[in-house]
Amino acid sequence: MSRTNKLIILVFVNLLIVVFLAWGVKTNLWNNFDLQVTHGVQSFHPLVWDTAMKSVSWIGYPPQTFWITIIILGMMMAFLGWKAGIITQVMSTGAYLSGNLFKFLVDRSRPENYGIIPWQKGLEGGTRSFPAGHVEIFTALGLVAAVFVSRKYPSRAGKVAIGFIFLYLVLLGISRIYLGEHWFTDVLAGYLIGISWWGIFMLLFPHHDPKNS
Repeated sequence: MSRTNKLIILVFVNLLIVVFLAWGVKTNLWNNFDLQVTHGVQSFHPLVWDTAMKSVSWIGYPPQTFWITIIILGMMMAFLGWKAGIITQVMSTGAYLSGNLFKFLVDRSRPENYGIIPWQKGLEGGTRSFPAGHVEIFTALGLVAAVFVSRKYPSRAGKVAIGFIFLYLVLLGISRIYLGEHWFTDVLAGYLIGISWWGIFMLLFPHHDPKNS
């Protein structure tokens, strides 16, 4: 099977899983499971961990998310080339728009409506929880950026940077649950949407070399 076909299957299967998760949300299939996961994640709360979880999610809230996105875009253009910066921004915007479509169609209540105390109360009126916006956007952005970094900086420094990207993405998903603002299935759908846009990027730009940007 060719690499292109594998990527097409990846994107298609991810979409099917997100649709299945959305169906489960609408039929309350995941409620008990999600609640148990939230209680489990929130049961570990040392001060250092609590601070780390809040710091990880902080960049995704307005108004700072606008300025941080601009800074990330500027850094990518400076270190990876202007094409890499624009392409990454387009992919992350695609993740945001597709995620918002699911948010509108599913309109899921956030954990605060089930007795979970959130860090930021009343996000989007306590609804539109599915999927997790932070996760879908930064997964797409992070994965696409990691590809550009690996292509331009195959050295140890590049690998370290990619390691930090993956670490951040893992901690981000945990933080959304820990802070009581999203359910596990919201986060899972966010990852799947972000990965799908990475797959679309790999289909559209399989050989783009940031060295020539």
